[in-house]
Amino acid sequence: MTYRLSKACSRFFEWWLAELAGSLPPGWRMKFFSPKAQLRVRLGQRAVTLLFSEGREFLPLDTLDTSGPVEDRYVVQELKESLARAGVSAGTAVIELADSRYVALQLKLPIAAREHLEDVLSTEMDRYTPFNHEQVYFDHRLGPTNPDGKTMTVDVMLAPRQPIDEWIARLEKLGLQVTRVEPAVTDGGTRQPINLAPRERIQSERRKRAVQVAFAGSFAVALLILGAWLPVGMRMERLDAAEARLTQIRATANELTQIKQRYAALKSAGERILQEAHDRPPVIVLWAELTRLIPDDTWLEQLSRRGDRLHVVGYSENASSLIELFESSDLVEDVRFDAPVTVDSDKARQRFTIAATLVSKE
Repeated sequence: MTYRLSKACSRFFEWWLAELAGSLPPGWRMKFFSPKAQLRVRLGQRAVTLLFSEGREFLPLDTLDTSGPVEDRYVVQELKESLARAGVSAGTAVIELADSRYVALQLKLPIAAREHLEDVLSTEMDRYTPFNHEQVYFDHRLGPTNPDGKTMTVDVMLAPRQPIDEWIARLEKLGLQVTRVEPAVTDGGTRQPINLAPRERIQSERRKRAVQVAFAGSFAVALLILGAWLPVGMRMERLDAAEARLTQIRATANELTQIKQRYAALKSAGERILQEAHDRPPVIVLWAELTRLIPDDTWLEQLSRRGDRLHVVGYSENASSLIELFESSDLVEDVRFDAPVTVDSDKARQRFTIAATLVSKE
């Protein structure tokens, strides 16, 4: 209830401030209501795309090639040069993750877990995925209650912490504050209310937003009083400024046309490179596939990949059944035991070592 009321108040004050800002002289309006710059950093499998905006529309800014080993110093320098070309010195940033950068799960949990769902997911993360909660950032959405009335559906998204932490550190070196980490949306898709940013950042952003709403309320009242006393001459000044702005927009439109042409050329070149590249499945895809294949009576102790060979060590109640499960996957072939299966009396499980060959993309 409190969250919905806060959200409604925030929308009301945004509308109110926009209406009152329109009655101010251009100089005052730019000083108090100029839009904040925002950068979107879209992390792909082999490239990073930068999109920049001072309003609602995001325009392509640059593309960084990360298909091979890249030094952190090089990435920061490339970012700095790209932001300098766009005239960005500070603001906020959002990190977007391509499909290969995160894992989406749908879990079926008891209704009783709703009250402390985040704690339950954090504690049981290693049960549902190959990770523990210290290795990933995750967020969730509640789905509908199942027909049995005792369980509910929960959509969970998670991503490894290391690449996210690296990009947060790089952007902060350039004066950009990361407020969100979310799945990338392309081709007119719907943006999901998922935020994989570190929890302390989310809480800090919520506190800041609450302060902004309170400040906006007080400031809006002051602006309403001030707006009632503005002379008619100031409104004529607005008309003159609008004509000047229209001329500027025409010039900007020509620049945007050139930028879009450059973006189209870069995109075409990137697509050609991706078509020529042949790579094996990303590690995060292998983790998701193993999570799907391995039964509940089995857990992994070690997972390693060397070249095109995959080695899996773990414990199971029925190790011999795992060969058939692995062979049902399209990602591996030539599945076999790499060592004799032994029985661990302490764990009451069979210890196995399985080797397989990764299937290359056609």
